[in-house]
Amino acid sequence: MATSSRLEIAPLRPERFDDLAGLFATTAMTRRCHCTWFLVRGRERDHVWTTGMSRGRFEDHARESGLPLGVLGYEDGQAVAWCAAAPRAAYPTVRRSPLMTRRDPGEDASVWFVSCFYVHRSVRHRGVTRRLLDGVVELARASGANAVEGLPRAAGDRADTVSAYVGAESVFAAGGFAVVDRPSPRRVLMRLELGP
Repeated sequence: MATSSRLEIAPLRPERFDDLAGLFATTAMTRRCHCTWFLVRGRERDHVWTTGMSRGRFEDHARESGLPLGVLGYEDGQAVAWCAAAPRAAYPTVRRSPLMTRRDPGEDASVWFVSCFYVHRSVRHRGVTRRLLDGVVELARASGANAVEGLPRAAGDRADTVSAYVGAESVFAAGGFAVVDRPSPRRVLMRLELGP
């Protein structure tokens, strides 16, 4: 697999919100969601999705949290990839998931969770997802996280493109993540310890 050597990874800051919006405008699903699936719960999610307020809700949440909430991948100055990550405390949908029942709630503020990847079709199959994951690990470490977790697709799971947003077990394993739990046949909880 060829890697994208020209890819630059940058934490999402308010001055990059338009870059993220431009990337998300490339598909109907990303435009509609704008990475709010894990940030807001049921009724609020339905409301922001149907009213077209996802971008505003995401940006408000990012400003309120004071955190970048993920990293963007740039190639030739154009945003071409995204990985969302933040402390588990930022994701009510993750904390309530039946796949996360074994988590220690006392770690929700200090353990970051990788919730979503989006790689534009023009740069897929070039190692971009792994580069994004490495960028998130660096961001989490710089932000004082003790560990980073994700719930990627289990090895052998044949997901469609839409379901692939959580990443793949092989990508997390290549990034040094270890299997913590296999809460379902299709998903695996993986974790990378960063130390106190």
